[in-house]
Amino acid sequence: MENVSIRQKLASLSYSLDKKELLKEFWGDKAEEFKDINIVVKFDTVNNIIRVQSTEVDAKDRPVLEWEMNKNTGHITETKRTADGSEVSVREKDIDVATLTS
Repeated sequence: MENVSIRQKLASLSYSLDKKELLKEFWGDKAEEFKDINIVVKFDTVNNIIRVQSTEVDAKDRPVLEWEMNKNTGHITETKRTADGSEVSVREKDIDVATLTS
């Protein structure tokens, strides 16, 4: 991907997110339930964090779905909230950062 422009990379990301089955990587077993949800992707270039959040929020104004990855460490945090804000599920895992570029 060395010769691919940033516009092409972002368009590719957008096309990938249109494929609802790929959302399982972010939302796991909730992917089907949230297949039509809008998301926001944020790139924190200072701290090297990529964050994907639903625009749908719970009763406490928090995204019902969040996925965050530190691209330096490979640490991933997945957060799911109920619409009323009464339940929060957080799952953390670590991946090999070498897999991010291959």
